Amino acid sequence: MVWLTVLGQWLAKSPDGDFNHRLDFLIYAICNNCSSHTQTVIYTPKMSTLYLSRRGIINVDTQCPCCKEKYFVNIHDMEQDLFKTFWNTSISDLREHLNKFGYTLLADPINGE
Repeated sequence: MVWLTVLGQWLAKSPDGDFNHRLDFLIYAICNNCSSHTQTVIYTPKMSTLYLSRRGIINVDTQCPCCKEKYFVNIHDMEQDLFKTFWNTSISDLREHLNKFGYTLLADPINGE
C-alpha cells in the first residue's frame, strides 16, 4: 500500500480547481532552510512586487520570516485579485491540517500592504 506524506494528503484534498494552485504553493512557498521534520516555514509575499506575466503566471517576491532569505512564488492560471485570498486560505487550511498530526506551521497571512 502507498501512503501519502502529510503535505501530500493536504494536496490530495484540494478543493475543485485548486490542485495545481496548491501544488505551486507547496513548491515555491516553503523555506527549505528553516523547515524541519516538525515545522514548516512559509515565505511571506511582498505584495508590492506582485505582477501577472504575459503567460498568465502570478509572480511575487517573498521573504522567509525566520532567516530572511528572499525567494519568489509562481502561481499558474490564477487571477491577480484572487491571490491574497488563496494564499491566506492555504495558510489557514495547511495549519489546521498539520496540527492534526502534531506539526506546526510558521506563516504570516498577507495583510493590507
